[in-house]
Amino acid sequence: MVSTNQLVDETAVAKMCGVSVGLIRKWRFQGHGGPPYVKLGSAVRYGVGDIEAFLKAARVEPGQGQR
Repeated sequence: MVSTNQLVDETAVAKMCGVSVGLIRKWRFQGHGGPPYVKLGSAVRYGVGDIEAFLKAARVEPGQGQR
């Protein structure tokens, strides 16, 4: 079990979100659209709780559509 306080790399984020590492990097480089991240020197890490919150916010209920 992964703690919501744990930090993970972009490969783990891509797996959790079901997208490519390239898309995770694109979100980060563009400065919008992705989950918050932490810079530790040259390392980029993401909080598991932040990823879960990002996915929850991106959820669209059937019949509600995107606005």
